[in-house]
Amino acid sequence: MKLEVLEKDCYYHIYNRGINGTTIFENDTNKLYFLKQLAKYSKDKISIFAYCLMNNHFHLVIRLNSEEKEVTQAFSNLFNSYAKAFNKQINRTGSLF
Repeated sequence: MKLEVLEKDCYYHIYNRGINGTTIFENDTNKLYFLKQLAKYSKDKISIFAYCLMNNHFHLVIRLNSEEKEVTQAFSNLFNSYAKAFNKQINRTGSLF
């Protein structure tokens, strides 16, 4: 599979879901924490134009303000941070996304 190269100043639809459709947001508190972490890790790297958070997946419409490597690392940090917090809350281990 060929990976798409993300380019600065371009717009993208980013989405992710829980492994096997697993719930990734059990309540509004989880969703607010995810948005807080998204703002923290993506600051100045992307602009967010729209988002939709559902119980087992999410969608983002973004524009890259930084180079792909910085944005990729920011999303990796976001997903790891959120998965650790969510797993701790529900007393589980393993990957979430």
